[in-house]
Amino acid sequence: MSEDNNGRALGQYASCDVADAMRKLGKIGYLPGIKSFSKEGEVQKFVGPVYPVKFVHANVLPEVPTIQGHYMDNPPKGSVVLVSAPDDAYNAVLGGLVVKRAKNIGITGCVISGLVRDTEELHELGLPVFARGTSCLGAGGFVRCISRDEPIDMVIGSGPYATTLTIQPGDIVLADVDGVVVCPKEDVDRVIKECEEIVQADSRVSSALDLEDLNLSEAFAKYR
Repeated sequence: MSEDNNGRALGQYASCDVADAMRKLGKIGYLPGIKSFSKEGEVQKFVGPVYPVKFVHANVLPEVPTIQGHYMDNPPKGSVVLVSAPDDAYNAVLGGLVVKRAKNIGITGCVISGLVRDTEELHELGLPVFARGTSCLGAGGFVRCISRDEPIDMVIGSGPYATTLTIQPGDIVLADVDGVVVCPKEDVDRVIKECEEIVQADSRVSSALDLEDLNLSEAFAKYR
């Protein structure tokens, strides 16, 4: 099965199913705290191969050069642009003009582990955007781009519960009303198989709650 077909097949399932399937396989793919910035009631689900981008604070890692040009210059058509920005950065790394460019070149959607701005423009443009929040400030002088279309590491959680998630170009991103999950491309087939089993088990439990005199614990024990 091609990577493209794998991505589309994963899109039959909800982010909850994919995240649960990955957890059963000992994987972490959920990106916490990222939500849709579509118009209220118009959350757009999407799935596609990731194009990773990494920002750091402008004054750190001086030995690492800044990437020339803009990160939205040449991502491949159909990709999902995933931007990792510092957790404590209070500027936006995506706004209306960037989304206009993304839409014009056929980007599937944008996932921003950071802040965005020009919210009304984003609504008007209609391209799916997920992010942690908003800011009035642009990126200039605050952060700089040091990597694009290369593997990036993202720290998920904090303190003793923190773990590092490595995202490779071409991994599959799925986003919907419940959040965003990233699946390594080499695991997609196994995750799809687990998703099928999860959906079937949940369907059996749902039917049992309607048709049998079972409480939740009993239904879970019998059908999951």
